[in-house]
Amino acid sequence: MRIFGVLLSVFVCLSAMADELSQSMALGVSRVSLQQLDVSRDGEGRAMVSVALDGREVVLDLEPYSARAEGFRLVLDLGGGVLKEVPAPAPRTVRGVVVGEPGSVAA
Repeated sequence: MRIFGVLLSVFVCLSAMADELSQSMALGVSRVSLQQLDVSRDGEGRAMVSVALDGREVVLDLEPYSARAEGFRLVLDLGGGVLKEVPAPAPRTVRGVVVGEPGSVAA
């Protein structure tokens, strides 16, 4: 089984772009390819995204997926030992497949 990972929320950081080795090490992968993605989701949150992979263009078929544990809470530390529970935003994580790659996983 081949596993593919794509970061859909891209935060531009010039030092990160210049140092792919440190990014590879931080993510625990052997190679990194920083790409600007055009992600348009449909009304159900699904997306078809084109990415370059191993020198070829592939399409990822992605759907919303929450990796949050049951009972997940978002707590804000106000300092001085004061914690305040705040509403968590909707999950923005996705998972799916590489179109035309049986058994593939994309997340």
